[in-house]
Amino acid sequence: MYSTQIARKLNTPRTTIQYYIKKLLKFGYIRVKVKSNVKIYELTKDGEWLLNQLKNRLLELTNSSPRSKGQVDEMRLHNFAIKFPILKDNPNFDWDKVNEKIRNWTESYKFLPQYGITVKKTTKNIIVYLHQFYAKDFSEWLNKVLLTIAMINSYLERNGIRIDIFNGEVISQHISITLAKDIEAKIKQIIGYKPITCDVNLNRKAKSIYPTKLDAKAWIDWSLGRLELETNDVQYVENFILMPERVARFEELAEFIIMQQAKFAKNLSLHHSVLNEMKETLKSIRETLEKMRIMLEGNLKNE
Repeated sequence: MYSTQIARKLNTPRTTIQYYIKKLLKFGYIRVKVKSNVKIYELTKDGEWLLNQLKNRLLELTNSSPRSKGQVDEMRLHNFAIKFPILKDNPNFDWDKVNEKIRNWTESYKFLPQYGITVKKTTKNIIVYLHQFYAKDFSEWLNKVLLTIAMINSYLERNGIRIDIFNGEVISQHISITLAKDIEAKIKQIIGYKPITCDVNLNRKAKSIYPTKLDAKAWIDWSLGRLELETNDVQYVENFILMPERVARFEELAEFIIMQQAKFAKNLSLHHSVLNEMKETLKSIRETLEKMRIMLEGNLKNE
């Protein structure tokens, strides 16, 4: 095809097509042929190899390979608390009270059982506790957290209380990842079926949807009967979920590098053979010049 045909078929701007054509030409995946004064493009052998690799990758994805299925059955959030500064208080709000004689102060809270949330009030802040919920993946987990915060903000505003929703601080966060059963079984075969404890300090500050002063940690939890990786760090969860995809990308990059190295080695070999030919030619030239020098010296002596 020529570039306009490709653009029509892919429903993509011609400028975009031309950009990628230059890339494919540069790496030797396609070549140019002129037909009726029009530049058309066709695959090279390297291009056919790349196309087959992409087709195989697509088949892996559509056949739900273990890599595409992922390693996670579900995610669980618990012991999650966010602190928000109070912008406007309502002294007439009907808080439930708990007398803390040891601390000599009265704690104000409101439990919302229908949402699994407890809202606590201190002198300057509102603390929102999300007790527990499940999600299928990280996207659903994040959406549930954000929707919960929006719902609590709306609830408080209806009752005359305003919080600074943009300047929250996560003060507690436990994210559990329930591993896929086949991966869990393989791990149990290695470590045995006795629950073990493993706690790792990640040597950095934890990440969350709001800033936090928590130190990032990860550990193993068997409390619910299933093997769970647990952490207080969103970045750890993202890295764990993306790990198969990153490995796949690394494999593809490694294949590309190997192919480029093979081409370089081939070109180097060709270059080496050309140098050898040049060496032999120079040797012949030297020998010819030497013969000519001897002949000239002989002629001069005779004269």
